[in-house]
Amino acid sequence: MQTNDEMTIPRLLTKRQLQEALQIGVTTVWEWMNEGMPYYRRGHVLRFDWKAVVSWLETRTMKEQG
Repeated sequence: MQTNDEMTIPRLLTKRQLQEALQIGVTTVWEWMNEGMPYYRRGHVLRFDWKAVVSWLETRTMKEQG
């Protein structure tokens, strides 16, 4: 079952939408991309798959805790 937040967040997000959804800055987005956060690039256009990013963050958090 989806929460209200999941229903209102589009599947593919722009960098700005990702920043707003996670309440993070642009520097954090670039750092996470360099650390392996999944994203798509077509030319100069970046898109982030919301479910893939959430999964990546959960895995990353589990590694830090374990």
